Amino acid sequence: MEPFVFALAILGLVDSISFMIVTPSLAFYISSLGGSQDFYGFVLSVYSFSSFCGKPVLGRWSDAYNFQVPYMVSITLSVLGGFLYAIAPAFLNSKTALASVALGRILGGLGRANSALGFAYVARACPANERTSITAILGGMQMIGMAIAPLFSACLIDVDFSFGGVHFDNLNSVGLLIVIFNLVSQVVVYLFLPDLTTVDDNNSHDEGEKESEWLRMFRCIVRNPHIGIPFLTIFTFNFNWQFIETALAPASFDVLGWGPVEVSYVLGGMAVLVFLGMTSVHRISQSGVSDIKLLCWGLSGNIIGYTMLYMLWYRGVSYIAFIIPVFVGAGSFPFLGAPNRSLFSEAVDLTPELSGFEGTMQALLSVECVLRLCIMCYLLSC
Repeated sequence: MEPFVFALAILGLVDSISFMIVTPSLAFYISSLGGSQDFYGFVLSVYSFSSFCGKPVLGRWSDAYNFQVPYMVSITLSVLGGFLYAIAPAFLNSKTALASVALGRILGGLGRANSALGFAYVARACPANERTSITAILGGMQMIGMAIAPLFSACLIDVDFSFGGVHFDNLNSVGLLIVIFNLVSQVVVYLFLPDLTTVDDNNSHDEGEKESEWLRMFRCIVRNPHIGIPFLTIFTFNFNWQFIETALAPASFDVLGWGPVEVSYVLGGMAVLVFLGMTSVHRISQSGVSDIKLLCWGLSGNIIGYTMLYMLWYRGVSYIAFIIPVFVGAGSFPFLGAPNRSLFSEAVDLTPELSGFEGTMQALLSVECVLRLCIMCYLLSC
């Protein structure tokens, strides 16, 4: 394995753990500091919004000045965010403590925006025939992080100590883990993720052209079907996944009377399936199977799974019939995500207007996750 693949895998692992380890306890943490449910929703929103704003900036930064500095700065923001999250109880004023949590999550969101840089690095460092398998590895590591994050949360249950005038318990000690994990990832970036050869094509553009860089990129997305279609389909695949993942808890409660434990089992099973699927995509892609064929397999599984879901999600159905469509849909996801992103990267490479904008394009592709989340939340509220 190339050193940069190891580094990007560790970064993906830390990224998913840092995100998932906060989610289960955030509502309780805010409540313990005197915050309301409205403030809890605000903290969730500002985290996503800051990540949304940070991704294009980091992507463009990586195009202009390479990768190490954007990575180091964004990870430092995550470290500072975890620190503010951890020390919030030290502030005696409830409003100040809650502001510390909110600011910590804003910085954490800006730091998490570097998730787009990994795909940009792969797009620039790897030949086209290797991108799908490496993207599958990175996706598999993220799934591992999502699966093991609850274990870290469980290990924090008995935390009870004071240091530097701050009392740490199972709620704010989450911030300490975020700090530790991100410091480790900084060391990994420094040792194993070298800067790549920069692309100087943009230097030939005059000032007027530079002012239209963003417009040029959006024009390519709209006018070039080889870029626009992967952009749209990645949004659709991920939206379907996240919609089912979010709707699973209320739907299973309504149909089967399930609680959080049963839902956790299903979500864990989905994560395992996706990890196994990513491993399979990695091996199949290395054997020479084309991205188009992998996409066809994934689309077939997607159609079958969601058709079964439409037919079988009703009151009175057995639990086996209820979860089979979920697992079929989850199993098809790895065959859609990595090949589609690889095709997108190849199309960007073949578009002369986008030479030197690979990082920005990958960031724009990743920005859709926030738009997807907003649309999904609106539909679920309806």
